[in-house]
Amino acid sequence: GRVHFIIRKPKAAWLSNVIFGGPDRNILYVTCGDSVYRRKVSATGVDSWRAPVKPPKPRL
Repeated sequence: GRVHFIIRKPKAAWLSNVIFGGPDRNILYVTCGDSVYRRKVSATGVDSWRAPVKPPKPRL
């Protein structure tokens, strides 16, 4: 897929989990070291158990 954004790690520890959440799946949750971080993003996550969807054509 396409790269929509790059976010720096919140601290020097390894990332142990990254997942989209929230009612609209537009909140990125990250576990890093002994902390959990969240950030609202413009991308939307999908459910892994649902059928694939065709994304809209990119605007140039």
